[in-house]
Amino acid sequence: MAAVPCCSPSRRAVSREPVSKECSSLRTTPTRCWTCVRWRGGACSSCRTPGRSSRGPGRSRTRTSRPRQPRSGEAFAVTEDVTNRGVFCIAWEDALRYFQCCHLSWNPYLLYPTPDGLSRRPTRLACHGTFAYTLSVGQMPQLHIGVVKAPRRQRMHLVFSRHVSNAKDVHLESDENDNTVPWVSLKVYDITEYPSIAQSIGGSCVFGMCYCRRLASASDISVRMQPLNSVAYRKAASWLTSFDCPAGTSNLLVVVTRLGSPVKEPFNFTVTLHTELEQMRLPVLPQAGDAAAAATGSLMESANLTAGNLNAGVYMHLIPKTCLRCTTAVTGSFAKGKSCGGRMDGNTYVYNPQYVLTLTRPSMVSVRLSLPECDETTQLQLMQKWPPRDERVKAAKVPFGLRIGNGTSDASFIMRSRVYTYGGAVLDSALPHTLDYDANKLLGDRQVEETKKAQLQLLSAVPGRAASFNLYDLDDVDEVTVLLLAAVDKGHFVSPTLSKVMIDKQPLPQGTPGWSMRLFQANAGAAPLVGGRCKFDVEIALGTDSISFADKTKAGDLWADMRELCRDVRNCSSQLSSYVAQIVNLHRKAKTLPTVQANYLAELCMFIADYVKRIADTPRPPPQPVRCLPPLPAGDYVVVPSLWERGVPASYELVVETTEAHTLRPLPEEGEGWNAVTVSGQLLQGGHLRSTTAPLQLQKSDAVFQCSKIAVSLAAKGLLTCRLFVVGGDAETESERTYVNVSLFVESDPATMQMVASSGHYSAGGVALPITLVERQGLLVVSAHPPSKNKYRLRLYSNVGLTAALTV
Repeated sequence: MAAVPCCSPSRRAVSREPVSKECSSLRTTPTRCWTCVRWRGGACSSCRTPGRSSRGPGRSRTRTSRPRQPRSGEAFAVTEDVTNRGVFCIAWEDALRYFQCCHLSWNPYLLYPTPDGLSRRPTRLACHGTFAYTLSVGQMPQLHIGVVKAPRRQRMHLVFSRHVSNAKDVHLESDENDNTVPWVSLKVYDITEYPSIAQSIGGSCVFGMCYCRRLASASDISVRMQPLNSVAYRKAASWLTSFDCPAGTSNLLVVVTRLGSPVKEPFNFTVTLHTELEQMRLPVLPQAGDAAAAATGSLMESANLTAGNLNAGVYMHLIPKTCLRCTTAVTGSFAKGKSCGGRMDGNTYVYNPQYVLTLTRPSMVSVRLSLPECDETTQLQLMQKWPPRDERVKAAKVPFGLRIGNGTSDASFIMRSRVYTYGGAVLDSALPHTLDYDANKLLGDRQVEETKKAQLQLLSAVPGRAASFNLYDLDDVDEVTVLLLAAVDKGHFVSPTLSKVMIDKQPLPQGTPGWSMRLFQANAGAAPLVGGRCKFDVEIALGTDSISFADKTKAGDLWADMRELCRDVRNCSSQLSSYVAQIVNLHRKAKTLPTVQANYLAELCMFIADYVKRIADTPRPPPQPVRCLPPLPAGDYVVVPSLWERGVPASYELVVETTEAHTLRPLPEEGEGWNAVTVSGQLLQGGHLRSTTAPLQLQKSDAVFQCSKIAVSLAAKGLLTCRLFVVGGDAETESERTYVNVSLFVESDPATMQMVASSGHYSAGGVALPITLVERQGLLVVSAHPPSKNKYRLRLYSNVGLTAALTV
């Protein structure tokens, strides 16, 4: 056995206790790491440092007549207290295997320093899981790290271990070209300000159940949300990543992610959290009718009555796939040429898979889309279609009547995921930004927070250096420093010491005192700089006229690195440890430049380091009340998963969660069960409709009747609808798009035609005639504005027999 005192992060010896007689007789020093090579009876005959330098068996050999019963731990005085400081016993064979060639800075226990200069073993929390092959974030294993009242910024470590059955895989290097081993990474996100629906309505994690938000993509919440840790994909069986946890109470989310691979077997893994915080015990919900347990006060406090720290701690567990009471999961696929119709304003959007979500009572809703293997971006929409104006059509209950062909014109209510993203998308009532359109005010008057915007004017005497731009996405806790970071990111030479700043004509103190002032919060008893205003003007006199960096030079490369650093800090300023290495490296390289350039970059490095440390050490402010969307009223809604590009095959999983009962059923394809006719033609350069609202009376001599016309004849009184497809009409560029309309006319008298239905405003995609009750005869007019000669196809559907043909 070997007793190894591990070094603390400060490179000092862990234990300063007097060494035992057995250790002192070896003539070793307590400031070094030693392992025992041989143990004979009660004597240590030889010892060695982890660096392989030996002592013994000469002068360092000791003999004793003691019985052989004492254990090696007792001989080295390895008590429980000493063990908690990092001293442990290990077999020599394991020491040779794992700890050879290590140095005094080596820290195998991830020890934390204590105020008395010693060190302490961390709290370790482990979660085990299985990774079934998927490239969708929504289906990947996710863990919730709950931090409760951390007294200061905490450095935490996550150790990922992939369970292996082959011993050679343990030491597999990351650069080996072996596709059978997965490349895995951990991504840690701070989602404290974005609780799930369950958390928003009062739910909190308990033993055996987690209510934390589950991500579907990295852009669910904000395009600026960056991982707290440095992300690197590795194929080694075990590795470590570290991050800074902000002070205060936080909800952190860990995503276990992987890269694509031809080998798709699942694997088991363990994620272990190392932290200096104590473990927080999660409460167990009392049984029904257990009034005594429910009356003991806070469940969390009662669960931690016997813990070392009642108020502060950490817990970690896996996040389940669903957490609301009512859940439905369905799987489907985008089939090429059949059910992958592209974006919501495209011609073929109607062919995307669509589902009817029926809410029996007002309910909060969460919908998550996951694409396990797809290289195309996706979006998710939840819509309610405009009801038919004709009560007779509404009473007919057309099976496919709720199918939506153009979300921008067919729907009166739209919720959709933030952007098109890879792997998946989400929308829910706890993310107000997913509400896109509410014409009928189903959710009441919309509470829109005005976007904070700074209008920056950069002043300089050098021609070409004066500039202006707008800065958005400002937070309530932002300092004036974010203006400097944004300006440097855009390539402007703003100096922390030379530049002068004015906000709304109010000059700020020069240097750090001015840059460190808060924009929207009070500063040391003074009023906020911009008060309650969301828009303000900023003038910055650069004062750096003599500084320049030429492209494709060493100085230019360092300037590009500085701009990238400012961009990263702007996106996530709380990760002090993540930026230290970058700042130190950039500062060292800057010293080799000419004096003016070196001084400017060094000044920026020191200023950014000071800013990041100041922000990282600032306790998190109390969370603001969460503003969720009101519950959706009872009724029918349409859920549509869509791809950015049409024609891309992919499988998907759709998960719907609600707070009240619901049903989810697939929507039949347009025209299913009806008679169908297809007519092909070409747009003619006639007139266009000045109004697309029915009813409308037009003379037969009107120029619109010079456009392409289709005569329709029904076998009996029945329902009619049609959809128009213009070849190349929904092109990417605005100049190549064709805006068209299809309208149904019937003859009023020998000189007049009456428009009874219209597809609406001229549009480049999703043009269709609403379901209309027709007596027998009708005339469809297809017009374009501006005029076009593109070819088109018109698909007509009716619940009775019909014929259709081009007419002049």
